[in-house]
Amino acid sequence: MVIYTCKDTFEDILCGAYAALQEKEGPAGVRLEIEGMGDMELFAVYRQAKSSEWIFGQAVKAVRQRISPAAYEKVYLASLGRDADRANWIYRFLASGFRYGDAVMEMHHLEEVDRLFRICRFVQNESHLLTGFLRFSRTKGDLLIGRIGPKNDVLPLLARHFSARLGGENWLIYDEGRKKAALHPAGGTWFLLHEEDGLQDKLAWKTDEEEYQALWRTFHEAVAIPERANALCQRTHLPLRYRPYMTEFQKGKGLQPPEECD
Repeated sequence: MVIYTCKDTFEDILCGAYAALQEKEGPAGVRLEIEGMGDMELFAVYRQAKSSEWIFGQAVKAVRQRISPAAYEKVYLASLGRDADRANWIYRFLASGFRYGDAVMEMHHLEEVDRLFRICRFVQNESHLLTGFLRFSRTKGDLLIGRIGPKNDVLPLLARHFSARLGGENWLIYDEGRKKAALHPAGGTWFLLHEEDGLQDKLAWKTDEEEYQALWRTFHEAVAIPERANALCQRTHLPLRYRPYMTEFQKGKGLQPPEECD
């Protein structure tokens, strides 16, 4: 077994898959793993996949031309998933894609196609939910700040969405689990920030969050009908794990955040 390893970024995963595809053994004798996410296997040959702008460009061109632009989009979405084996499923999907062409998008009976599409659905569903659940607070510097804690790396998808919806605002969306944020200057293009970029300084700015917490709690208490409360229905439409990041569920008088999140 030959195991290629790569870093946990879309560019590195695609470069790793491109390198693995050069092996004659194919998926039966080759795997692609993200560094630190797989157990060491005895008698396996490990190879660090090379990554560069040129290799990435060639890989993108090959996927889009020999399979389809839609397949490339699916590969990108899968790279944002939390599945520990996502890099290998991407590699196996591409191997089948280069064999069957665009028709692979309809071959759901193939395990690699089915698994890749499942990962994509999970990513897309969480991103869609967060477009409605994300709450912003405004700082004195006129910057909107929102916090999230998603299972998948949906920050780029949210940034794309809010760049179109709030193009005239200065905003920042912070992923607490991955310690990175998307920053959007009013009228400009969003970009990613990490802790070494002074991210914590921006997150420490005072916001109007307490004021809006009080307004949201008052609203929810005013419209609530205790006799029609349905906790199960509420959890179905608003999973517990999203509530700690929503203004109306913050600590204070009124609604309380859950102690454990599903």
